[in-house]
Amino acid sequence: MTIINPTSRFSALLHAIGADLTTLAQQLDAGEITQAHVEDHLRAYSDQMDEIELRAEEPDTLPTPEEMRQQVTREAQGYATARARDED
Repeated sequence: MTIINPTSRFSALLHAIGADLTTLAQQLDAGEITQAHVEDHLRAYSDQMDEIELRAEEPDTLPTPEEMRQQVTREAQGYATARARDED
């Protein structure tokens, strides 16, 4: 069994979230993405942060930063699809 340092796993997720949000802000400022795209990702990150908070007591259940990013991407795409459907 692998022992996971809870602080480093949690810290890695926080660093990943910070880096991803910074990238979104830079892309928005550069006109590469729309505000709606950012809003979809913010909702998805909010969902993931709620999940991380619930699982923080059991660090071996926390996702890796890459798993979290993949989940955020899936959720953001779902939000974008729902928004497009609502706009029709």
